[in-house]
Amino acid sequence: MHWRLARTSAEAEAIVARTEPDNHCLAYYEFEVAGQRYAGSGSACDVGVGSKLHVYYLPGDPTFNTLRQPGSDLAFMIYAPLVLSVIAGFIVMIQIGRPRKQ
Repeated sequence: MHWRLARTSAEAEAIVARTEPDNHCLAYYEFEVAGQRYAGSGSACDVGVGSKLHVYYLPGDPTFNTLRQPGSDLAFMIYAPLVLSVIAGFIVMIQIGRPRKQ
C-alpha cells in the first residue's frame, strides 16, 4: 500500500478534530472526498483543533491516508531493515570468530 500511495496519491485538506499532545503529538483529522467524510490520525505537533492539514490518500481507498508526504516513509521502510541486518550480521560474525573459554 505504501508503494501505491507513493505512486498514485491524491491530496485533500483535512481539519483537526482533536489532539493528544502527550501521545507523540497525535492529531485526529477529518477530510472529505467526493462528498464522503473520512478520518485519520498522525503526528502533527504544532496544530490545534480546527487547524488545516494536507492529507495524502489513495484515490481508490481514502481510508488509507497519511499526513506525511508519500514516499518519505518508503525509503525508511526499505533501508532500515537492510542496515539492521548488516549490523546483526557483523555481531554474529564477531561472536562466531571469538575463541570459546573452556
